[in-house]
Amino acid sequence: MKTLLKKWLVEAVAHKKLRSFEALLRTAAIYSQSISLYEPEGGKVAVLAPHMDDETLGCGGTIARHVRAGASVTTIFLTDGRHGSVTNAALWGQERAREEETLVTTGKEEARRAGDVLGVQAARHRSVARVGGVSRC
Repeated sequence: MKTLLKKWLVEAVAHKKLRSFEALLRTAAIYSQSISLYEPEGGKVAVLAPHMDDETLGCGGTIARHVRAGASVTTIFLTDGRHGSVTNAALWGQERAREEETLVTTGKEEARRAGDVLGVQAARHRSVARVGGVSRC
């Protein structure tokens, strides 16, 4: 999982020398100044969101501030939302597949619209499958 996330981050920020998450955190501008003094800057920002809407609800204001400061923001969604409905658990076969595809399509459109409002330049949709409550790449 860590290798896959690293690959997606490298792709999003186009920084080929990203060696580890620890190195990314050590070099991140936010860690070099007091949080009370930190103001977003331009550059490239990658937002990892486990589910579509997590980026908006969790850090939408921060995303908007970075965009306003001139940053290029890419959101990486780690799941596609197909298992986000309790009612689909009772369905089987083609009916379940159709409902799951509707959830995926709706979620991507809602994420695109939210990204447009926030000023997100790019979104990447990845699908990390969940098997027995454990994420599998």
